[in-house]
Amino acid sequence: PQYIEEGDFTPATIELVAGGHVCDVRAGEYLGETDTIRTRLATGVAALYAVLPYRVAGVTVECAATIAAGERLRVRCAVAAEGAAPGDHVVHVELADPEGTVIRPYAANVLAAGGAGEVEFALPLNARPGEWTVSAREVASGVRDLRRVSVGPAR
Repeated sequence: PQYIEEGDFTPATIELVAGGHVCDVRAGEYLGETDTIRTRLATGVAALYAVLPYRVAGVTVECAATIAAGERLRVRCAVAAEGAAPGDHVVHVELADPEGTVIRPYAANVLAAGGAGEVEFALPLNARPGEWTVSAREVASGVRDLRRVSVGPAR
């Protein structure tokens, strides 16, 4: 395996054609409103930045508080923007079982057109009863929200 060491990174300045609210997408970190990104780059290590016309103020996730195994769970997510109407965003939604394990078929990237989107997950009849967690992360900014869902036995 190849390892990247601290000495492999070189300081870099990225000058943007137009400034905006900059987010480090890989780190899920808001960097501020600017037209210049000061960073450190290394060969083989990707950097990805989003430049938005507003700061993502939050993301909210809504779903039923209780559901039975075998039913469909509809998850709605909304992105809020500071001082503007939100544009289109991608929100990563995951459903984790009572032990905190994310179940792959219950993870999706949701297009939040105009800041709003939804996805449905069909729970199996043998879904483990207990408190499950629905999490939503706005991909560009890393802003998160979560909800708990009580899953009961199939009806």
